[in-house]
Order: sequence, then structure tokens, then C-alpha cells
Amino acid sequence: MKIILISLTFFVLPSQLLTDTFDHWKINNNILFKNFTLDSIKREIFEANKIKVFAHNENILNTFKLQLNKFAAHSVEEFILERCGAKRKLATTNFNPFNFFSMLKTVRTIRGTEKSRKSFSLDSSKSTPATLNNTRYTLPILDQGQCGSCWAFASMSVIESKLMIKDNSYNTSLSPQYLMDCDIKDMALDGQQLLLVKWGYLQTNALFLKYLGGGNNAPSVQSYPYKAAQTPACLSSLFMPTISLGITDVIENDLNGNETALQALVANEGSVGVAVDATHYFQLYSSGVLDDKTADNTCTSVNHAVVLVGYGTDSLYGDYWLVKNSWGADWGENGMVRVARNKNNSINIACFIYYVHL
Repeated sequence: MKIILISLTFFVLPSQLLTDTFDHWKINNNILFKNFTLDSIKREIFEANKIKVFAHNENILNTFKLQLNKFAAHSVEEFILERCGAKRKLATTNFNPFNFFSMLKTVRTIRGTEKSRKSFSLDSSKSTPATLNNTRYTLPILDQGQCGSCWAFASMSVIESKLMIKDNSYNTSLSPQYLMDCDIKDMALDGQQLLLVKWGYLQTNALFLKYLGGGNNAPSVQSYPYKAAQTPACLSSLFMPTISLGITDVIENDLNGNETALQALVANEGSVGVAVDATHYFQLYSSGVLDDKTADNTCTSVNHAVVLVGYGTDSLYGDYWLVKNSWGADWGENGMVRVARNKNNSINIACFIYYVHL
């Protein structure tokens, strides 16, 4: 009798690929897609992202980690449209028809006044420390939801930080919805176009608040809640309690990739609004120092507005910028992301900047 031995070879999948299943992800994130077709499409996207995350995290040369977070069933294109805004060419834009401040008819009008345009300058008496963390001057991370309204969150966050620096007891989040409803037509769901021009929308937002929006006042998030869509509620703000902002100057500029100047500016001002290219890795970012070597670094591609609140040096991965995002505290490092600093203008972080003086 012959005995035949059969050799069996088993391929063992990494534990991450076994445990991070689509169904498990949906349960953890409380997500239910409306029909089987959409569920199947999302499953395919999730599986592709799962492979991307695993391959990236297995590469020991990478300075940051990715994860299958709440955006893991989004394609890159879908994610950019939803969270960063649709790219459209900037044109002369009329004010929201519900905006009772529509005596200023175009973006060009507000940008054309001399008092609205002031380039930045540095206070030579202030030193530039090697590290800086101004998170004590930031309020809790908010979530813009499925709306390309990053510009409104960044605008208000910069002003909030200035109010906190001026008054340590200040602790009230300003309403991004107020900007979305009362400022410029078609801006509410369009976050990508706003910083592609020299005189960007972040500046226009602050100018709106200073000169038009109730005389340098704005309502809080509690008074004027966020709806993740433009609404006709602007007129109601006339009857809301508001917070005095005290904006005296609105400053913007294009640093053309000069990270040394940006570091000095953050040291001078505390918080600075910037535009970045969030196309490649922001979506699934988890931790570490994000160094996107695939992104264009010539200040020609930006699609997301965030706020710089500091900088430092990681013992393993080198210099970084500390960035406040608006995708919720469950994204990234408690709502923050560290971006590579002095790495050839990573993700175009040292291009378009904006801040205010109170």
C-alpha cells in the first residue's frame, strides 16, 4: 500500500487585514448605506483603501501612519469634493441674496478698498523660538461634516485664537454657519477655490465681519448652530446675541513657500490660517509627521483651509508644523495633524496665509 503525503501551504493574512472588515467598520462608525448597490460600491472603495493603509504602514521609511477611519469608504475624488470643496474658477461673485449687506456687490469691490488690503510684517522685537505650541489658544475641534466649508471654520478659528490671546477667559466658538449664510454667494460649499487667488476668501471673510457683519460682531455656535449647508437664516442674526470681535487689521499674503518666514509669523501671531493640498494623505491620516512627497509644492495646488497653531521637532521624524483641522476630534491626532516642516514646502503649507489683529 502506498502512502501519499500531500503538502498543504497556507497563506496567512496580516491580522489588520483580517480584523478590519467592511461590516466591522460600518458598525464601529454607525454607518448604513441606503441600498445594496451603494453598499457594494463603498465596499470596493473600502477594500482598496484597506490595502493602501496596510502597505503604507508596513513601510518603515514612512514618517506617519494611516488608518481606516470614518472616511475609509470614500474615494479620493469623493473626499475632496465633500471635505475640501469643489474646484471652480474664481469669478466676480455677487453677495448672497439673503445677505442684507449686499450694498457691496462683488468680491472685487471689497478687495479693492485700500483699508482691506494689508500685507504682513514681522515684529523684529519678538524672537522666534525653536518650538511653539499654541493649542492653549485653540477651542475644541469642530466637524464641518459633508460640506466644503473649511474656509469658514479656519476663518473663525483664527479670530477665536486672537480673542483667547487677548483674554485668557475667552472660551466661545464663533459660528461658521454665520459666514456661510451671510457672506458671499456660492462660498458655502466651495472650499477649494477660495485660496487660489492672491486676495483670498479668508481675508474677505474677516473683512466682512469687520466692516459689514453687524459692526465687528459675530454670533456664537450656540446662538447660530452649524447646519453643514447654506441656509437663508442670515437675517435672523440681527436678533441674536453677538460677540464683539474688535478686528483692527486683516492681513494676508503669499509666502511663495518660505517656511522660515512662516515660522516667524506663527511665533509673532500665535495662529495663522493657511491653505494646503490635502489630496493625497489627509483623508486617512492617523498619526506622525505627514510628509507628502507626491504633492506639488509650487503653490499652484491648494484645496483645504486649516490653521497653524505651532511647530516643533519630532525626535524620530524631524521638524513639523502643528495644524488644527475641522474634521472632528476623532480624526488624526485628536483633530490635529503634524505636517513636515522645512521639507520643501510640503503640501504647499507656506503659500497662502491669513491672520487678523484685534
